[in-house]
Amino acid sequence: SYLKDWFRRYGVAIDYATQDFADDAAGNAQEAMHEVFDEWQAEEIREKSIRGRRRKAMSGEVVLSINPPYGYRLVNEKKAARLEIDEGARRAS
Repeated sequence: SYLKDWFRRYGVAIDYATQDFADDAAGNAQEAMHEVFDEWQAEEIREKSIRGRRRKAMSGEVVLSINPPYGYRLVNEKKAARLEIDEGARRAS
């Protein structure tokens, strides 16, 4: 890959925590196959995550990445989350 070649050009060694690849044609091919499958797996996870969020949104559930938008608070009631206006936040501004 481009990034791997760039690192190697500047003398940076790439070590893997779970794999050892030989520094020859067979090792390079094996490393490339692992990269392809890793990219495929990452794309599968991303697509499943998007489908899950879309399904939640279509069923009326709240879909948040981290925090509710400013001026709202998240209220959880038995897996049925909803947003409510946070009056305290409105007064503070």
